[in-house]
Amino acid sequence: MRLLALDLGASLRGGQKQTALLLAELAGRGHAIRFIGRRAAPLAECLRNRGIDVVEAPPGPEASPGLLLAVARAARLFQPDLLYAGDSRGHGAAVWSRASAARPLVVHRRVAFRPSGHPLSRVKYRAADRFLAVSGAVAASLAEAGVDPSRIAVVPDGLPPEAFVSARLRDATNPSQPIGTTRAPASRVKNEEVQFARPDAVRLRPPSPRRRPGLPSRRGRK
Repeated sequence: MRLLALDLGASLRGGQKQTALLLAELAGRGHAIRFIGRRAAPLAECLRNRGIDVVEAPPGPEASPGLLLAVARAARLFQPDLLYAGDSRGHGAAVWSRASAARPLVVHRRVAFRPSGHPLSRVKYRAADRFLAVSGAVAASLAEAGVDPSRIAVVPDGLPPEAFVSARLRDATNPSQPIGTTRAPASRVKNEEVQFARPDAVRLRPPSPRRRPGLPSRRGRK
């Protein structure tokens, strides 16, 4: 399979890291991958270091002429079997450049807010052949916006083995007494308190929500 992937994020956040993991795995399985990313973005350098063919596109909105020309040219030269968009801007560039007119387009959707009801937004979302939603909430937001549920698949994000750490579990009634270990994502161990109420039950308690600045406390509201 020949895959042309787009992710136009300017930083290396969670979505870009997932794109890097996906493309590296597909390349390792023998698929031909070409990636279009924002010029000088860290994701482009990350993928280049992994041996993936990278095309750097100029920054700008998803319909900016320079970006659309770069995407259309890359599609014409590479002749992919499939287009993949890892972010909304890449999704738009794949559609407005007409690169998606001649081959299927798969879009990874990671945010749970409902897409805009603007006519151009509806055209953009109708053009995708398949959406990969990272959760049921994301899938529901797409369906509410009019995307046919048959075009939505829920695919949770994956994590590489090095993203896991061993975390000691302690009895909630006696924190000084460790009673076992577990494997959990490093971010979860950092941001949540792991407690053993009894040997057969683990409860993950998120940190107490912080009150947003400028808002009165719940007690003072009327």
